[in-house]
Amino acid sequence: MVLSNIFLSHVVLIMFVYELILRITDKIISLRPSIYFLWSLKYGEVAGDNPWHATGLEWQTTSPPPTHNFHETPVVDFHLS
Repeated sequence: MVLSNIFLSHVVLIMFVYELILRITDKIISLRPSIYFLWSLKYGEVAGDNPWHATGLEWQTTSPPPTHNFHETPVVDFHLS
């Protein structure tokens, strides 16, 4: 009976420590995006108007877009293939 109580107390202690480690690492991992965001605000490069060299219409204007995005209304040619 005494051995089983000692064994159970060790199991409970191990489970407690395991749960504590999981909670601490979860908090650290959940802070990583915030830390990276703050770091990139201070040290990150400023993206240009079209950083991915996309060809879509929304990427053909400046960033931030002016009140009237284009001087003339662009013609969009769309064909389903």
